[in-house]
Amino acid sequence: MCSSDLFGLDHIFVIMMENTQYEALLSPSNPNTKFIQQLAADDGLATHYFGVTHTSLPNYIAATSGQTWGSNNDDYAQAPLFNHENLVDQFEAAHVSWKAYMQSLPFPGDLTDQTSNGLYVRKHDPFLMYPDVYTNPSRADNVVPLTQLATDLSTGQVPQFAWISPNICDDMHGGATACPYPASPKSPAQAKLFRDGNNFLQKWVGLITHSSAWTRHSAIFITWDEGGYEDSSPYAPIADRGGPASPILPATPADPTTGSGGDLAGGTVYGGGHVPMIVVASGVGHRVDSVRSDHYSLLQ
Repeated sequence: MCSSDLFGLDHIFVIMMENTQYEALLSPSNPNTKFIQQLAADDGLATHYFGVTHTSLPNYIAATSGQTWGSNNDDYAQAPLFNHENLVDQFEAAHVSWKAYMQSLPFPGDLTDQTSNGLYVRKHDPFLMYPDVYTNPSRADNVVPLTQLATDLSTGQVPQFAWISPNICDDMHGGATACPYPASPKSPAQAKLFRDGNNFLQKWVGLITHSSAWTRHSAIFITWDEGGYEDSSPYAPIADRGGPASPILPATPADPTTGSGGDLAGGTVYGGGHVPMIVVASGVGHRVDSVRSDHYSLLQ
């Protein structure tokens, strides 16, 4: 259970990025992620951190409730599965202030699954997947457009816990008209996703660390929900390596005609792939943690 002082921290910021492998982000040969690489060199870095599973939504649920509740897809209709205790329940019981800042969300508490431009998607917004949040307007209204964070930082109204989800372009996912999926790892579209995510983090980490909310007892946790996917059919995950508690799926043999489905075969661990976890904390400097960990570790 959370304590009202967040274990001695004044403010915790969690920024969840999307679908990018550790090696691709932090390789010195990648010219488009230099700010991220500098953060990893200057601040805390977990070198054996993993997504819990694929696809996106169960990773967000894992990081905010401690289980995937059997989910391995992004279907919004499965929301009743998530009718369990979550971070919001614990925060409110412990009188911890919180907000979730969602880039491109039209207005506070908006329950849309996806905006018409495809930039905001509810599968990257775990708070509005929990029935006891999305059916409660006073709770749902704490899920706000990211633009509100700039106001809260400037007015000193930042909550103790702040979750930040970039939109589908700035989180490196891609798939909207403004940022199509890359045709290959070396395509201009992939380079643009790297640059957009890098620029997003440079902007918002800068705004946070230059605000009054950035005290000696505040921290920013930056990670990616899962690793990347292949660029051709059947678009399987690049790696299924998992953390300590990734799910084990029942054997699902590949279709002998198409070959699809093989990424789920064998009844093996279906992990989310190797991703960075970067922790920025005032006065701490560079530290490396090589313990195997995942989104459950972040929640803990």
